[in-house]
Amino acid sequence: MKKFKTITGENISIEKGLEIKNSLENMVNDINEGKIKRNQLKELCSEFVKKQNKDKLEGFWAIILDDYMPSDARIDFLYWPTYCITMAMMVGYMVNINKEIDGFDDCFKLGLEACTKRSFRGYTYEAEKDKIKVLNMFIQSGLFEFLRENKELCPQFNVCIKRIFKEMQERVNQGDTICDLGIDYEEEFKNILKLKANSKTN
Repeated sequence: MKKFKTITGENISIEKGLEIKNSLENMVNDINEGKIKRNQLKELCSEFVKKQNKDKLEGFWAIILDDYMPSDARIDFLYWPTYCITMAMMVGYMVNINKEIDGFDDCFKLGLEACTKRSFRGYTYEAEKDKIKVLNMFIQSGLFEFLRENKELCPQFNVCIKRIFKEMQERVNQGDTICDLGIDYEEEFKNILKLKANSKTN
């Protein structure tokens, strides 16, 4: 993907923002499929360390910055890029790229913390759908391996993940799996819980 940048002021374009969002999702998929080599991942991570927000949105990577942005747009242009970039950095961390980039660890921890702010929930009518998608993407990026070996790196993130799985298990146990606009996510919940059970992650 091209270098990450935040759109502000008169340059704001929803279409361009969605294009960047999609490119970040594709980047995560390419990383997980082995299409992005280590040196390329290092270049990406170096760029992300430089571009992370350091102001009131500390820890996030914003595609669009606008004080009047509605809630659904904040999920697309603030939370989704933060999820995707944090996934990429998680992969980088597990192959020790963090040891080659100044500021990586602090940046990564802030990203993990930022990811917990909504517990992966989407906007209202797609709250559970988005949560499932984000969780699956994190799992494909090596979430269980990461947590197994780095439980103390970001306790806030660890607690958030545990809470998500606990709530999911409780909903399955209680037969309470209909969410969003009357959609039944029983199979999706069970598939994710099965992945966790097979991961041997506490």
